[in-house]
Amino acid sequence: MDENELNSWSGNLAHDQVHIADMAAVQEYLSLHPSLAAQLSRITHDARLAFPLPAELSLELYNDPEIADMYLTLYIRLDQYSDPLIRKIDELSAHCDARAAADGTILVTTDFKEPQVAHVV
Repeated sequence: MDENELNSWSGNLAHDQVHIADMAAVQEYLSLHPSLAAQLSRITHDARLAFPLPAELSLELYNDPEIADMYLTLYIRLDQYSDPLIRKIDELSAHCDARAAADGTILVTTDFKEPQVAHVV
């Protein structure tokens, strides 16, 4: 991923207020999966439309400690969780799967934690 692509990608995520826990790890994963990188801004933008502020969107690289497997995870964190949340996440996940290419994985989910980053609204 060259510097122009990185600036464009990170700028779009900043605009949608997507928190990135470890930028270097996410950037390295995306450099190995360029077609996912090309779709990531659209995926996170769609997630922000589905889950407006003050919902937290946190993009993290999951690295399985038991097997050699890693993938991006987009966590959706809310102040309060309601019953239709999982259905809404499943719909968004299916939409993101359709957007994402075969050379990388992004999981859209929640860990039911409270938002961990303060966003100015």
